[in-house]
Amino acid sequence: MKIIYRKSEIGAGKYIGIGIKNGFAEAGHDVLMWDGKDMEKLFTEFEPDLFFGNVNNLNEVNINFLNDHPSIKVVAWSYPWCDIDTTKDMLLVSATQDQADIVKKINNFKGIITNYTQKNADNFYHKWKDNGINVISFPLAADTTTYYPVEAKKEYRCDISYVGNYWEKKAKNGIDKYILPLKEKHNLKIWGEWGWPDGLCLGKLPFGADRDVFCSSKINLTLHEPHSRNLGIDVISRVFNIAACKAFQVSDYVEEINEFFYEPEIAMCTSVENYYSEIAYYLANARLREDFAEKAYKRVLKEHTYKHRVEKLLKAI
Repeated sequence: MKIIYRKSEIGAGKYIGIGIKNGFAEAGHDVLMWDGKDMEKLFTEFEPDLFFGNVNNLNEVNINFLNDHPSIKVVAWSYPWCDIDTTKDMLLVSATQDQADIVKKINNFKGIITNYTQKNADNFYHKWKDNGINVISFPLAADTTTYYPVEAKKEYRCDISYVGNYWEKKAKNGIDKYILPLKEKHNLKIWGEWGWPDGLCLGKLPFGADRDVFCSSKINLTLHEPHSRNLGIDVISRVFNIAACKAFQVSDYVEEINEFFYEPEIAMCTSVENYYSEIAYYLANARLREDFAEKAYKRVLKEHTYKHRVEKLLKAI
């Protein structure tokens, strides 16, 4: 099968797209990443069977083109749309009726894509379904082309590491509370591209070098956005990628993680109050860290790679 994926250059979306592309390739399919330009030329030359897009990028021009080529199946990422106020104290954006009306114009549209589990999709995407639009669960996963076990590297060795950017809302409700206080007592190294106060961050990593960090750290910190902790949804790809490196991680508590991993595969802290004591506990127990990492690694390879996700998607459409 030939697939065109609408790539993103923004934040985590860029790396998620690379992982999905690798998943399709591992499953034996041809994939092109599309930057949104020259649609007619690219699609006519490549002749895709599936277009994996984003509702935000759909407009009258490319909808007309897709309808003129009815053999192309279409799926698209979208924000949740439900009766719950997802914007109140969180970072979620809600989809709109206008977006549903646009999707309805696509003749061979197969479904809205969400990275939530099907159970949570039923709760947070039900207005899409109320509009007669299919919702397909496509959780994030491990990009095993990029993330796999490697030997620890001296330049990345540390007790605790965090890889990510520092932006105000996530910092105020997470990074400042969970991560920064650890520098007072532990060998914590931080890598990121932007936003960090002076002296805290070691800079941007080359693509794929976070794999080396994961494999060289005793503890990798995984921190979700506030809505994930508050609503128990939206597990980030880092959870799966660290596991694919057979590396140990400590995550904040997000209920949905329990639908992918089982005890004791991912260490989660339920509150800021016990976070620091648990970090110290795991630092002192290398055998326990190895046990968690081994079990999470096996779980990911068995159930949670992008190859698994794309194979399930293609069966659903």
